[in-house]
Amino acid sequence: MDTIPSSLQIRILIFRRWHYPKTWGGPGVRSPFNRLYWLDRGCGLVAHERQRVELRPGRLYLFPANQTADYSCSTPINLAWIHFNAGLFGGAMDITQIVQMPLALTPSNPRFIAGLWDRFMRAEAPDDFATNVERDGIIRQMLACFLRSAQETETFLTQRIRHFGRFHSVLTYIDDHLCERLTLVELARVMHLQPNYFSNLFCRHFGVPPLHYLQRRRVERAQFRLHDTAAGVAEIAAELGFCDQFHFSRVFRAITGCSPLQYRKNRLQPDQG
Repeated sequence: MDTIPSSLQIRILIFRRWHYPKTWGGPGVRSPFNRLYWLDRGCGLVAHERQRVELRPGRLYLFPANQTADYSCSTPINLAWIHFNAGLFGGAMDITQIVQMPLALTPSNPRFIAGLWDRFMRAEAPDDFATNVERDGIIRQMLACFLRSAQETETFLTQRIRHFGRFHSVLTYIDDHLCERLTLVELARVMHLQPNYFSNLFCRHFGVPPLHYLQRRRVERAQFRLHDTAAGVAEIAAELGFCDQFHFSRVFRAITGCSPLQYRKNRLQPDQG
């Protein structure tokens, strides 16, 4: 998978190690970023849309972006966590969208992984270039554990990433023009293809037509705004090129299963992991 390291962009959003009471967690959590978890003590449960995952010490957990889960714990827990994105093609797609990795794994050397978490958290104070490079490298090492456990073979993954790479130009164009009313003809022109052929090709690789993908990216951007800011629904709708807040709410619900206000209410608080 030699194409991955050179183009993979790690974006660290927030991280913490903390002791949480039994009230930790929340229902219907769906976030636009990935979660890495490591427990030192206690146990919990993540009822993920793919499977139920027990949280316990000595295991490494990766919960992908834009997948819904209920988070809870039956005992107080000591939890270390990192919110991050791992973007390919200029950040247009997260690697967890391309490669289906396990949600949990038992590392072959738990002491080594525990040491990585210690180093990551100790680096919290100085926010300089060297520290950020170290954090980036630690997340890559943890991701490597999950990539090695992925169901697909290395050859298959390499081919899959190359196929997605064909769309780099149009994915970047979409991200750069989210607030504009893009058309199928305009997007096809970016790849120098006839519109119908482009639409069929795009749908074959991404599972949705290009304009549906555009709406999904707008909603993902809106999730960040709802999660990290106090901006109103109407303001976010206008920023992302929706006709009005009612159109925005309808599209948001169709993609996430809840309204923008429900999403903001259901999210885990920024200090809860």
